[in-house]
Amino acid sequence: MKSIVKTRFAVVLLTMFFLSVLAGYTRTQIDRTQLARWFHEWQHDGMSVQINLTATAERWHDIQAQRLVVDGASLSDSLEADSPTLTRIVSVNSVESLLKAIKRAQPGDRIRVASGDYAFSGRSITLSRSGTVTNPITLEAEHPWQSRFEFNLLEGFWVTGSDWHFDGLQIKGTCATDDRCEHAFHIVGGASRTVIRNSRIVDFNAPIKINGSKGAYPDGGQIFNNVIMNRRPRETKKPVVGIDGVAVNDWQVSHNLIANFRKAQGNRTSSGGFFKGGGSSNRFDNNLIICSERVMMDYIQIGLSLGNGGTSSAACRTGRCPAEQFNSDIVGNIIANCSDVGIYLNRASGSTLTNNTLYATLGIDVRFDVSDAVIANNLLSGRIRERDGGKVTVDSHNWLLPAQHLLRESFDDFFRQPQQLDFSLRNDDLHRFESFANRQFPSDACGNNNKSSKGFVGALNPWLDNDCFSIAP
Repeated sequence: MKSIVKTRFAVVLLTMFFLSVLAGYTRTQIDRTQLARWFHEWQHDGMSVQINLTATAERWHDIQAQRLVVDGASLSDSLEADSPTLTRIVSVNSVESLLKAIKRAQPGDRIRVASGDYAFSGRSITLSRSGTVTNPITLEAEHPWQSRFEFNLLEGFWVTGSDWHFDGLQIKGTCATDDRCEHAFHIVGGASRTVIRNSRIVDFNAPIKINGSKGAYPDGGQIFNNVIMNRRPRETKKPVVGIDGVAVNDWQVSHNLIANFRKAQGNRTSSGGFFKGGGSSNRFDNNLIICSERVMMDYIQIGLSLGNGGTSSAACRTGRCPAEQFNSDIVGNIIANCSDVGIYLNRASGSTLTNNTLYATLGIDVRFDVSDAVIANNLLSGRIRERDGGKVTVDSHNWLLPAQHLLRESFDDFFRQPQQLDFSLRNDDLHRFESFANRQFPSDACGNNNKSSKGFVGALNPWLDNDCFSIAP
């Protein structure tokens, strides 16, 4: 059977070759843009990979529900126990009572929103009161995902106060035009230690935007266990990105599903998330990033980035950006179906990229001479490329494996059903995955503790079941 497939593949290649020669002899004009696109498609080995995003979101719902329980108690209850001087629980059941509670919030308040639909239009919802490290202000759903916020707003929550936690919310953009629904959350200036967790955020250009203002920077935040996605391409020339972090430090983005971020106008370039603007010590870990249901060459889609497209001097943390990012990490993520690279470094100094699985992407780019990266234990389709002076300072135990291939080993040869996000091994050929133990990667993308002295390549421990994201065909 394999010999037949190989023969057919050879016939196709020969046919294409003779057609191209014929086109040259007949002086057929080929558009340069179309030629570049054909070449790009030729490089991309995951063109036919298709992932059911609806089923993936449903599966993620189950995963979220499991993570809501911590040692038999709800996550909210466990956090409440950590708050030694809790002042009050403020129950709200209308837009008016919610806005009043936000305006009067005090450290330790838990603003608990009853189940139901809440429609907002007009001005952004300003959160200027501050909590404290030990007594944050929490805005939470009474029952996870049953408090449904509809934002017909340019920007939804405008957060300027520190120590706000958002838990279990469902937020949807409902603007008539995509230019209108920019952000569900805009975290600005003094909004340090903002936490967004266990929530679902749908249909915004840049759902979570984080940046400084007037010399203050909202550092030390966390984005955990959320679904962030769009249901269709965004008809806008404005930036389209899941998480947009500029000039901030010490943010952790972990255990999120970020999916289907396509930009239909302008430069048609988008990404799942980035940090830039001269910030430092930011981290993407254990996220599932799906650029699209399938690779679409009409869009330029990047998985995750440190540096992205660069930053104007005025928006840089120190008034200039000697580097776009310092000492930041991308660790243990699964990134799939991106027409461009899965990870892009643009002037990112001291980066660490380890134990990522990049499936049906063009790989990793390290660009410009400021960029230097430790790249180890990654399993990826595509290639690792140094561009315009970018340096890979350590390149260790990376395995370049095509998503699909007729003539070479590919993801399909090793994993049960990668197109259904089932990365369990087909056989016991484990030695191919062995590597050095990564102490900065304490649990894999499925949440399994990495207690073994053995290391492994990719985001999933091959010695364990890796079907936690598995979806029905």
